[in-house]
Amino acid sequence: MHYYAQIDENNICVGMMQSEEPVTAPDTIEIMRRDYDYDLMYRVYADGHWGDKVYPEPEPLPEPEPPAPGPTNAELYEMQLIQMAAQAEAYEAQQSDALVLMLAMAEVYEKVAGGEQA
Repeated sequence: MHYYAQIDENNICVGMMQSEEPVTAPDTIEIMRRDYDYDLMYRVYADGHWGDKVYPEPEPLPEPEPPAPGPTNAELYEMQLIQMAAQAEAYEAQQSDALVLMLAMAEVYEKVAGGEQA
């Protein structure tokens, strides 16, 4: 079994781990089994030795803000109804425009077929 101290960017021990396989990560220092007792926590590793000074444990990160509440099911339903009404209105307008165009074309065809000039 291999035992390791995990260090941060300031070479302060911030964690301990053990592994059956060797670990070669740059933020790990292999230690003796007898040192695997958390006594190295928050000590500095420099020049191959652990310092005597114990640094304070870092402050925990603040809890993230909860997400803003989303729309309720009733609000979603209302938005869907509004969208469907707008789509229906656009469809009706399109059909109305198409009907006006067809009536105009029919009138032109009737005049042409009847021999009248347009």
